[in-house]
Amino acid sequence: MKTLSMDRIKSLNRQFILLILVVFSFVSCQPEEKDTVMVEHFMEIYSSKGADEALTYFYSTNPHLSDVEAAKEAIDSFIPKFGMLRGYELIKTSRINDSYSIHSYILLYELQPVRFSFVLYKPSNEWRFQYFRYDSNLKEEMTNSLVVTWDS
Repeated sequence: MKTLSMDRIKSLNRQFILLILVVFSFVSCQPEEKDTVMVEHFMEIYSSKGADEALTYFYSTNPHLSDVEAAKEAIDSFIPKFGMLRGYELIKTSRINDSYSIHSYILLYELQPVRFSFVLYKPSNEWRFQYFRYDSNLKEEMTNSLVVTWDS
């Protein structure tokens, strides 16, 4: 029976640790999905430059969307009653398949939170915004997150 020397064991340990580091660095370096990057870019524009520029970006991603001015007017009449924007956080991202995703954010306004929901669609190679919705009724979201289920 052949035994391994201590030097050989140390060498194998180093190789194993190196392999683990390479695997973890590969996993952590995977690029974010383009749809996620687009939504985060929208949120950055919204929080730093305002709704008008963010909606201009939103509509620029999809040639089939129109009436950006009506969307700007609608959000400009809705948002000011909530006070100053203090930040935003991701609530949830869902991907139905490789071509359809939904992203929901909570915007932390001074007086009350507001939810922004985005639907993105990739009909071929490029993601585009498909739909945008906002509301201030988060009671249902909170209630659903507290529901207790019993497994049988």
